[in-house]
Amino acid sequence: MKKSLFCLAFCLLLPGMLAGKEIPARELPGRATVAITASRPQVDDTPAASFYGTGSVISPLGYVLTSTTVVPPNCNEINIVSPGHYQLQGELVKADETTELSLIRVSPPAGVPFPHFEMRKSASVELGEVVITVANSFQSATRAGELTTSVGLMSGRYGVARSLAEQPVYLGEVVETTAATNPGSDGGPLLDGSGRVIGVLSLNVSDARWLGVAVPIEVMLEDLRTAIRNDLEQRGLEVPEELLPAVTSAGTPIFPEWEERSATFRSVVRSVQESVVAIQVDREKDDPRFVPRRQRGSGSPTGRARILAELHSRPDGATVTGVIVDPDGWIATSYFNIAGELNSIRVVLADGRELEAEVVGWDQERDLALLKVEEGGLPAIEMNPDVALGDYVCAIGRSPSPKALTLTTGIVSAIGRGPNELLQFDAAANVGNTGGALVGLDGRCVGIIGGISTRSRHGQNSGIAFATGAEKWVQAFERMKQGEKITRRPRPTLGVICAPGAVDLEGVLIARVRDGSPADQAGLRRNDSILAVDGVPVEGEADLANLIRSKNMGDRVTLTVRRLARRMEIEVTLGEEE
Repeated sequence: MKKSLFCLAFCLLLPGMLAGKEIPARELPGRATVAITASRPQVDDTPAASFYGTGSVISPLGYVLTSTTVVPPNCNEINIVSPGHYQLQGELVKADETTELSLIRVSPPAGVPFPHFEMRKSASVELGEVVITVANSFQSATRAGELTTSVGLMSGRYGVARSLAEQPVYLGEVVETTAATNPGSDGGPLLDGSGRVIGVLSLNVSDARWLGVAVPIEVMLEDLRTAIRNDLEQRGLEVPEELLPAVTSAGTPIFPEWEERSATFRSVVRSVQESVVAIQVDREKDDPRFVPRRQRGSGSPTGRARILAELHSRPDGATVTGVIVDPDGWIATSYFNIAGELNSIRVVLADGRELEAEVVGWDQERDLALLKVEEGGLPAIEMNPDVALGDYVCAIGRSPSPKALTLTTGIVSAIGRGPNELLQFDAAANVGNTGGALVGLDGRCVGIIGGISTRSRHGQNSGIAFATGAEKWVQAFERMKQGEKITRRPRPTLGVICAPGAVDLEGVLIARVRDGSPADQAGLRRNDSILAVDGVPVEGEADLANLIRSKNMGDRVTLTVRRLARRMEIEVTLGEEE
């Protein structure tokens, strides 16, 4: 009886299974990914709630994989939508919040192709390999009838020790990606470059990284197979083992052009991985300038407010990064990493050895510090001062886990930014890889990453980041080896926030004047336009910032200002930037 029922079910499914195989590789992510909405009734003291997110079809037998943040336990109404193809009712088979696994069963529509994903172990995916996210971002599938797709790189593999999400999520090893993730992405597939599922996108996040992560497929694979087998048995069906989810090797790349870049990035990582080290800092007291910005209001922040509070803080005890710059034990890092009153510093080498380190010198202006460990013959990175606008670069760190590298990529987007002539680049950078290496495609280091702010409106990952270029580093290195400690001079400030995007106006438009600031005391107002500083024309926000920073605290400057249709001169005595 069991076999006959299975044969009947198999015959009904066979046309869809075969049709699914004919779908072109580039179309599979959009066909085997589904949008999910779910609702949960009130149970005792737990209120009713609604959820949405993304899922992956993982079996021709009608099984869909997602996260417990999308379909938690006790959901009684589950809708599965493949935009433009079908809308189905689902039944929850298993929900395990320890691994974030939610498994849903649907009845595949007769005569409609029901393609599904194959799987690949995330552990076989190399740092820098191409990965893809497909998602119901902001309910795009139900609102616009489309899923969203993003291509990026495998940027890290590490353990997440704490959650910054509002709902319970998996804590353990995750894989990280530079591909876009948004609200509604959770539960969706993280695919390798050939369209194999290597993980399930999670709401979780590392407090030192702030990039999208996924629960590795191997964490939940055996539970998936067992849950499907048990569900079929309860329904009186038998199924061949070959139809249960299993891992395979990589297939044909979906985006060959990305694979070429990926091969270069992977080569860069292999060439410098021994030179990038983790730094563990035991701090007695932090530098006041790096104390986190406090949230307004009282009480313990929750949800988004808590995320923003953490975004502007230095994660307590987070591992940071350094770079071996001389084989005799000299290690470069960011001053930000060693600021404050320290109890100890330990350097963790790529081979796992832990060495006590001494801070020898620093340059606060360029956000540099030099450490020394008593060990010779270390693999030093080669410095390269020859960098050009638009060059591809890799930002390489070793955080939050000392055992694993992280990689983000971008281009050099500006040279000589600010009074300290920093390199600007658009690879994601954050507390974790501060002090790490910015590396060109030839494997040579073009800069030491720094310039992270705990007071920025954007905090980490604002879209651009900074590094001290190799030429400036070499100059500072010789001075710091002699024990020189260059402190940051007081920076003058005007106390205004400029309006972004006001490119059709002369000068710089003021969006806000900080209360009690020099600008406030001088009578500047919101919607004033600053046209010149001491007669030097201002054409943009960068011009204004550079002109003010070229002055000294306490200097009196004359601003040419337009207020409505009237031009005027206003004198301001510059204050000190916090």
